[in-house]
Amino acid sequence: MPLDVPCNKNINGITSFSGYLYNLSTTASFIKEENFLMGYNCDFNLLYFPFDVHLCYINISLINRSNFKAFFQNISIFSGESAVGPFTASKLKFSKSNETYRTIIQLNFLLTRRYGAYILTTILPVILIGIIGSCSHKFESSDFTNRITIALSCLIVVASLIVAVSAGNSDTTEVRAIDVFFFYYTFRLFLMFACHVLQGFVLWGKSAFEQNPEENDALKSKSTRKTQDIGKILFSEDYVMNNEKGNLDSVKMAWNPPAVPNESNCQKFWEATADNFLLIFGLFLDVVFLGLSGVLVILDRTQTTNNFDAL
Repeated sequence: MPLDVPCNKNINGITSFSGYLYNLSTTASFIKEENFLMGYNCDFNLLYFPFDVHLCYINISLINRSNFKAFFQNISIFSGESAVGPFTASKLKFSKSNETYRTIIQLNFLLTRRYGAYILTTILPVILIGIIGSCSHKFESSDFTNRITIALSCLIVVASLIVAVSAGNSDTTEVRAIDVFFFYYTFRLFLMFACHVLQGFVLWGKSAFEQNPEENDALKSKSTRKTQDIGKILFSEDYVMNNEKGNLDSVKMAWNPPAVPNESNCQKFWEATADNFLLIFGLFLDVVFLGLSGVLVILDRTQTTNNFDAL
C-alpha cells in the first residue's frame, strides 16, 4: 500500500506541501510542491520614456551537488497579458539550458509602458501651445504688447508642465525622450520671444526718431526747399518760352512725376513677409522634429519586440 506522509506549511498566506510517497517497491519518488512569491530586478532603459519597452529575464536554477542530479521535467507555464503598475506585461516565454553544476530555466517577458495619458496630458498640449505661440507672428508688427504676452504665456505654461512631469518621475537622472521634447519646445518659444523683443526694439527706435521735433523740422525744411526749387525751374519764363506752342502739358507731367512707392508700405510688406517666413519655418521644424522622434521610437520598439519574438 502506498505510504503518503504529507507536511503542510503556511508561510505568509501561501500553502506549500512536501512529503514522501512510497509504493513498497524498490524505487521511491520524492514529490515536493511549493507555491511562492518571487521578486526580481529588471534593468530599464528610459531613453525613450514614455514610449519605452523593456525585455526582462527571470532565471530559476537547480544546483547539482555530488551525486544529486536535479532537472526540470514536464514544464508548464500559464500566463497572459496583465497590467503591472504603469506597464503591460506580456506572456511568459521560457528556455531551458543544462550546465555542469546546474540546470537553468529562463523566463522572458516584455514590459510595455502605457503612454496614452502622457499623450493627452503632456505631448498634445505642448504641441498646441507651440502652434499658438507661432500664430503670434500673424499679429500686426506694431502690436508688440499682444505678441510678447502670447510668447511669454506659452513659455510659462511649458515650464510648468516640465516641473510637473519632472516631479512625477524624479527617480532617474538619465536624459529621456520627454526631456528632449520639452527642451525643443522651450528653446523654440524662447527664440520666438527673442524675435518679438528684437522687433520691439526696432519699433521703439523708429518711434523715438519720429518723435524728435528738431530732426522732423529739418527734414520738412529740406523737402520744402527742394519743392520750391523745382517749381522755379518748371515755371520759369525761359522754360515756358522754349516749350513748343507754349504747351504746359509737359510742364504738368514734369511737375507730377510717376508715383514712388511709399516707404511705410514697403516696410509693412517686408515685415509681413518675415513674419510669414518665421511662422512657416517654425511649423516646418515642428513637423521634422516630431517625425524624426516618432521614427526613432518606432524603431526601438520594433527591435525590442523582435528580440522577444526570437527567443
